[in-house]
Amino acid sequence: MWKFCTYPFDGGETCSDFVDIIIGDWIKVASSFMTLALFTFLGALGISAMLAFVSDSSSPTILGLGMAFIAITGLFQLIGISVFLVRCDEYFRDREPELWKNVTVMDWSGPIAIVALVLTFLSMPFFVIGKKE
Repeated sequence: MWKFCTYPFDGGETCSDFVDIIIGDWIKVASSFMTLALFTFLGALGISAMLAFVSDSSSPTILGLGMAFIAITGLFQLIGISVFLVRCDEYFRDREPELWKNVTVMDWSGPIAIVALVLTFLSMPFFVIGKKE
């Protein structure tokens, strides 16, 4: 599950689960949409494998289904990332404003999720381009 970590001034690291914090439903929304994105991505991956390895599978219906799975994956990612990035900063800013005033909450996970989102949408045309014979 998603965690947050604090680094006290005297050293060390303390990590806690977001679910253990009473923060509202925004973390559940973000986590749910990212989980749905994973499942739809697996569907798109299965269709991609079928298109790559089965010679008679390049019908327009299957290509459209693959593009739909990728588009739905991207939509779920967009919702999950947007909710998390907007509400996470707000949560830490409101929780202890003097402590989090000049601190960036997202370390490396935010940019990686955004790159995954961009790559998801960039992969859509490859369903059509890759199967032209």
